[in-house]
Amino acid sequence: MVELADNGAWPSSGSPKRRYYSGKNTSDWQATRVSKKRPTEWTVVTRDLWKDFGNLTLTGIAPTALGGPAWFDQIELLRTPDN
Repeated sequence: MVELADNGAWPSSGSPKRRYYSGKNTSDWQATRVSKKRPTEWTVVTRDLWKDFGNLTLTGIAPTALGGPAWFDQIELLRTPDN
């Protein structure tokens, strides 16, 4: 799971806004599912934050492991995928 803070505020647990996960969401937090299965090898995931959540001032990123290890190699913020 990855959570994104907007202007210093983390998302509320009852809203999927600004929270992503793949596989099974074992938390009580609502989140936007990226894929039904959790990856078993390195996988590139590209998301358009503006399309997913609208305007925001990104002030924090929280990679979160649920029920086991989570491996994040790289997180990039780009205007377009071609940057």
